[in-house]
Amino acid sequence: MAHDERCVVELLREAVHRLGWPDAIEAVYFGALREIGGRWRNNRVPSATEHFLTEIVRREICREIAEQEPPVEGRAVVLACPQDERHDVGLLSLSFLLRMRGVRVCYLGADVPTEDLIDVLVSESVAAVCIAATLDSSRASATRAVRQIVASRLDRAVFVGGPAFAHGEVDGFVPGIMLPGGIGAAASMIEDRIKKEAK
Repeated sequence: MAHDERCVVELLREAVHRLGWPDAIEAVYFGALREIGGRWRNNRVPSATEHFLTEIVRREICREIAEQEPPVEGRAVVLACPQDERHDVGLLSLSFLLRMRGVRVCYLGADVPTEDLIDVLVSESVAAVCIAATLDSSRASATRAVRQIVASRLDRAVFVGGPAFAHGEVDGFVPGIMLPGGIGAAASMIEDRIKKEAK
């Protein structure tokens, strides 16, 4: 709340030291973002405070990704947010945990047009795709993207997840594999599927 960058970074890193990455991300990183997001929605903090925390979390995750050697074995999982969804910190965190598990990742990030995403999925080096949406308003675009991918018959596993699907009603059938709510459990599910396909 005081916009003290040094203090926030120290607290985030202490959480990783105590809990390990998966639990720290779920309980502390995402917990803090949910808390600040709730305060912002209730007009108790300005949007700048939410942006401040989000960018520190993003930087900490990116710092760890940059220190990893990218896996070279196996086919990749493509990670993308649907068109008009710009909240990608959760997806970025998932990409980090998958990399930690030795899974190859092709991270496309926020606001990816479905046609462009399908162009990437055509590659034989791709085993699966994960579409993630945070905002309820992005649920419909994520659902449309998943339906288009499945209709393209590329024979890729299609995972769907994010807070937009954890809260609220899903509009109609979503043909993808719904990920569990926890980020660690989601990473485990994707890893298990990729390893099975590799056998």
